[in-house]
Amino acid sequence: ITNSVQKNYSGECVKKFIPSLPMEIKPEIKFGIIAAIALIVWTTVQFLLGFHTDKFELNYISSWGILFILIVAIYPAIREKQLDAGKKFSIRLGLRTGLILMLIASTIASGFMFIYDYKINPLWVDKMIDWQISTDKNYSLSRLANDPDASAIILSNTEMHLCVYFLTLILVGMLVSFLVSIFQLIKSK
Repeated sequence: ITNSVQKNYSGECVKKFIPSLPMEIKPEIKFGIIAAIALIVWTTVQFLLGFHTDKFELNYISSWGILFILIVAIYPAIREKQLDAGKKFSIRLGLRTGLILMLIASTIASGFMFIYDYKINPLWVDKMIDWQISTDKNYSLSRLANDPDASAIILSNTEMHLCVYFLTLILVGMLVSFLVSIFQLIKSK
C-alpha cells in the first residue's frame, strides 16, 4: 500500500470531505449510544419472543441480557478511556466514564421504554405483575406493585416500572464500571 492510500485509510480523506464531522467521539458517548441501541433491540427481541406477552416465565432471561449488554458496552469504553489516560487512569475516571455512558444509555433506552410501555405493548407491566402474583413469584415488580385497594396511588405500575428500569440501569452500570475499572487497574500492573 502506498503512502497516499494509507492517508486515505487514516481518516484524512473523510475529514477533507466532511470537515464538520468529529472523527474522535468520546468513548462514553460512543458506547452509551451503542448500549442504548442494544437495549432497544433487546427489548424488541423480548417482545417478539413473547417474554412480555405470554411467556412471562422466561422473563428472567431479560436481566441476563441487560447485564450482558452493559458489560459489552462498559468494558471497551473504560478500556479505551484507560488507553487515553495512560498512567493517570483511576477508579474515579472509570466510574465517571461509566456514569456518563449509563446516563446516555439509560435516558435513550428509557425514552424507548416509555413508548414501548404506552404504545407498543400497553398493560404488559400489569399483566406481568398479575402473573408474578398468581404464581407466587416474588420478583421486584410484584413487590413494588401498587395495591389496587390502596387509597392513594402515587405512580401507576407502568410509571413505577419506568423509574425502576432507569435506576436499575444506572446502578448496575455503575457496579459494572467499578468492577471493570478495578480489573483494568490490576491488569495494567
